[in-house]
Formats: sequence, structure tokens, C-alpha cells
Amino acid sequence: MSTNISVRLGALVVVVAAGLAGTACGQTCRQVVVASNASDELLAFDPDGSFAQMFAGGMAGNCYMTYGPDGNIYVSDTATDAVHRFHGRTFASMGVFVPSGSAGLNDPQGLCFGPDGDLFVTSAGGDTPKVLRFNGTTGAFVSYFVATGAPMPGGITFGPDGNLYYVCNTCQDVMRFNGQTGVFIDLFVKSQQADSPKRPRGLVFGPDGHLYVTCASIDDCVRRYDGQTGVFMDFFAVGGLNDPLDLAFTPWGTLLVSGSLSNNVQEFDGVTGALIGTFASPGEGGVGAPSGLLVLRAPADMNADGFVNGDDYDAFAEFFDAGHAGADFNGDGFVNGDDYDAFAERFELGC
Repeated sequence: MSTNISVRLGALVVVVAAGLAGTACGQTCRQVVVASNASDELLAFDPDGSFAQMFAGGMAGNCYMTYGPDGNIYVSDTATDAVHRFHGRTFASMGVFVPSGSAGLNDPQGLCFGPDGDLFVTSAGGDTPKVLRFNGTTGAFVSYFVATGAPMPGGITFGPDGNLYYVCNTCQDVMRFNGQTGVFIDLFVKSQQADSPKRPRGLVFGPDGHLYVTCASIDDCVRRYDGQTGVFMDFFAVGGLNDPLDLAFTPWGTLLVSGSLSNNVQEFDGVTGALIGTFASPGEGGVGAPSGLLVLRAPADMNADGFVNGDDYDAFAEFFDAGHAGADFNGDGFVNGDDYDAFAERFELGC
């Protein structure tokens, strides 16, 4: 590392010591990406719901998104049967991560990274195995994680217990599989129950540890289930939705839900489920038939803990000293003083 950069990093240590960056990431540091099937685009919105920019174009099918351990954004596309990767701070395309149809991938309806760092993708079409596992660094096929005989999947997520939860949108169950082996454990939420999810599509464990599931049926709502037992708790979020697909909790305490047929994104109180209003209206920025949602991280939150503080400085400095791609803050393919300047600007703003 050059003397000049050492001096700069030393100056940043003074900022950390002065306590100028030890606060939670502000709401204004965040954006929300909405996958719009009608316009074939990924659209970025500010936290107040105003349209900010087009994140990416040419995404022809329903798209679902997740962050990787490397801080970059991974997007599955049902039209191309591929997974694309975008830089986590600049949004620049980093190319195809999992090639079209790799290992039989067909109609991917959800994806997530596991505790081991590998990427897990559902495959809803044809007779392919229903969850495929890919190397989280290279995108190379690793294994068929959930077998061919499993019913058609919707979203997937790993729970607090380390196991994989899998929505079956035809049989209306939430299935649980061993997070290491893929062996079926149980029906965490059973379709035989009167309060089982109807046409479930997306699922997420909330800040309270409970499981939230979108139901694209008569009630067009989000249902909440006990995160340990799978017992129905309540109809959590209801109002203004038609065919809800995906959902995401925000750092500012709300729940966002995409309505594919209502062509909108609704916002609900993250504690009570009360409707706050419409976050993204039909047609706004090109919104139409929205599918996936992703709340973006604050750029300087290097360790993704929701805060910008000395831990993030340490993470950046470690990457920077090693010339690691994680320190390529401006996404130009190089690690140099420009990345320090870009990181320092965000860091000092606390976002």
C-alpha cells in the first residue's frame, strides 16, 4: 500500500475515533429495487417511494433477488433460466453468474445463499430437481439439493435453525429440508390446515423470528406463522394487493409486498401489519406486474449489520490492504485511491 493511501486510511481512523460514524444507517441511505415484469427492468426507488433510477434492463421474466456473501446482488430470471450478478454498490452488470439452463435449471422462482456460502436456486419447470446448489464464488454446479419428486416450489429461505424452507405454491405447504443434506424434515405449515397459505409464493423470516408468507389467492395477503412451530398466528398484512408475490422487511420498520396483478408495491407497518399506503404505484418508473423485491444496503455498511462504524472501516481496510475485490468500492475493476475516496465520502456521511 502506498504512503499516500496509508495517510488517508490513518485520517479515516481519526474519524472513527471521533465517533462520527457510529450510528445506524439512515433511511435515506437505502433504496428498494423492484423487478418489473411489464417493463423488463429492475427499478430503484427511494425510501419514500419516489422513483430513483433504472437499476437494470433486459430482464424479461419474473425476477427474484438476493445479496451474496461478496456484497453483490444476484438476480434469477424465469425467462432466461439464468442467474445474473450486479455490483452491490454501483449496480453495474457483472455478467451471468449461473448460465442459462445450467444443470437443468428451469423457471427459477426463488434463490438464496446458504450458511455455507453456496447459492440455492429453485427450478419450477419440467422434471428437474427442485432446488439446485451452485458454488457461491464461481457459479459452478455443485449438486441437486432437493430431489425431482418434490412439488413445484415458489420462494426459498434459510431459517434461524439453519434449515431450508420451501414454499409449495401448488400443494400450499411450507416444507422444511435439512440445511446441510437437503433431506426432507417435515411439513412446517400443512395444507390440510384451514389456515394454511393459499397459493403461497414468497416467504421470509421477520425481525421477530416468525415466518411471513404471501398468499396469492382469495384474501391476497401476508399470513404470519410461529417461527418455531409453524402454527398460524394471524393475517398480518391485508390491503390493496392482487396476486402478491414477494415481500421484504425494511430497516425503517415496514414490510413491502409486491402485487403482480395490482401492479403495485404496498407498504405495511412491520410490527402491527397495518396498511401504511402504496409504496410504488402502477406505472411509476415503469412498474408493472412486479415480482421480486430487494432492500439495498447502505454502501459503507461493509459488514451488512445495519450500522456504519469502525467495524466497517476495519472490513474495508482489510480488503484494501490485500487488494481484494471487496475494496473495489467504485466498481471499476481496480483497488486504489479512488476506492478510498469513494468509501470515505460515504463513511463520513454515515451511509
